[in-house]
Amino acid sequence: VTLPDGSRVDIGTKEGANALLLAGCGKECISSKLKEIRKIRNKRRLLPQDEGKLLELHEFCVMVAINADQTLFREKIPESEIERWLDYVVQELKKLTTKRNWISTGELDGIDEMELASHCVSMMAKHAVPVALAFEGDFFRVLADFVASRKGNGRALPSTSVCDTIGWIVSCSFGVAHLNFDNKWTAEKIFKKLELCGMLEQFLRCVTVVVDKEPAHQILCKLQSCTMFLSEKFRKGEPCGDTLRAILDGKDGSTNILPEIFNRLQGIATLVAAMESPAPKIEKKSKERKIVERRALSMSNMVANFLSQHAESFVARIEETCERTLSGMAIEIDFVPNKDGLIPAFQDPPVIKIAPFQDYIEGREVPDSISQRSNPNENAELFRARLKEGEVLDEDARFLIHYADGIVMIPL
Repeated sequence: VTLPDGSRVDIGTKEGANALLLAGCGKECISSKLKEIRKIRNKRRLLPQDEGKLLELHEFCVMVAINADQTLFREKIPESEIERWLDYVVQELKKLTTKRNWISTGELDGIDEMELASHCVSMMAKHAVPVALAFEGDFFRVLADFVASRKGNGRALPSTSVCDTIGWIVSCSFGVAHLNFDNKWTAEKIFKKLELCGMLEQFLRCVTVVVDKEPAHQILCKLQSCTMFLSEKFRKGEPCGDTLRAILDGKDGSTNILPEIFNRLQGIATLVAAMESPAPKIEKKSKERKIVERRALSMSNMVANFLSQHAESFVARIEETCERTLSGMAIEIDFVPNKDGLIPAFQDPPVIKIAPFQDYIEGREVPDSISQRSNPNENAELFRARLKEGEVLDEDARFLIHYADGIVMIPL
């Protein structure tokens, strides 16, 4: 690319892309390329040279998005340019949704697939503004409609390459919102956004087709840790819950799911089923059991059911650990899958850890009897941050604190 001063740079490199933006070429770099792209796409028939030119124009935007520093990209490319790009992508997706070839085969031609794959993924791979605008606008709703339109032809699904692209778009957007936003979004907030527009339901269908399992698997791992969200939006009668059950029953999605993906989907379904199970009736109650069940009354159904179902295990652990007094002690329940995909809280018997609660939240040395997901000071910061964000399930924080990453603490 030739800069205003006559020098030439390679925007396929970090140095070249940054030099382009520092030279002031970012002000209309996207809209000018889109204008040329629209002019070519509006032709009734594309010639070979037209396809080559489209590839060149798209490659320019892709190279700048991939190689430029995040700070420079945000400073030198106006938000209006990103809005024009997003508007173009949304309009093209709407057109694709009604194409007969797409509805009947689930395939896209080379140019259409390049726009969806290279362009969307590159823009959303690391830059906050495109992702924020995508969540604020109609992008994910239109993308969900695009996938669902293929479903209108029986239980048909998009092609493998399109499903891989959908997985990457969701994964990249999740990562940017979770890590790169000025005010980082929690995983639960992101999933709520995706569920509200129908994208999460269609993502579940697409992951049954993917070959590139990594992005899809990462998102499913994050989803499995959001137990409160799962208990609300994956129960029977909810779109995501019904879609997941249909997939596992072989009534929706592909029947040739990668084992890692299937196991993760099955794990989510098992977790939701466990949270929905009614608590068993208990005839005789000890002092300790009454304490456990009394705490359960002030909690959400998910935690309450779990606590009541495993009362015997809790009582045994309390009697084993707390020799003299329950005062100041706390139970920790871990709903986060470990590296093997197993959830400690749903082992048989469940993994239950007990330790002095005040030591845990104030950052003092924590005994081995309770897990440490980070150092004590980070634990204290996490507790205060979650408390400030209003993610305490009970009005009285002495009873229950639910951490957004899947940890439940129950002071005794």
